[in-house]
Amino acid sequence: MIEALLLTFLFIFCIIVLHYYSLKFFSSLMPKSSTSHHHDLRSLSILVGLFLLHIMEILIFTLLVYLITNTFHLGDFTDKFNPIFRDYFYYTTVSYTTLGLSDFSPLGHLKVVTGMISLAGFMMLTWSASFYFKLTNHNIN
Repeated sequence: MIEALLLTFLFIFCIIVLHYYSLKFFSSLMPKSSTSHHHDLRSLSILVGLFLLHIMEILIFTLLVYLITNTFHLGDFTDKFNPIFRDYFYYTTVSYTTLGLSDFSPLGHLKVVTGMISLAGFMMLTWSASFYFKLTNHNIN
């Protein structure tokens, strides 16, 4: 259990650092609030960037789930799981987004790892939403 938690916290720390510096970069792309020129294209570009950032974070967590199940043998899935990239990516995506829909369930220490992925995903998604709202909040006449 300790190994699974340490590995998960290491991955979560890396995700937080990646997310922080990505948001810092996205923030630098927007004009200062005192500027009055139009910035819809930049806002949309940042939204696409945030989407790609979350896909990258899901891929990183997919690697974590793969390592936990195949390299460290600290957990597994129920029978319906097919150990191919598609199922790993699907499972991590529904965990990260806290959707939780799946035909297979985690076993062993992977249960705790899944909970941590869901918490981290929820935090990253809400952080991005708050950031985007603050960045693009302006009066529309």
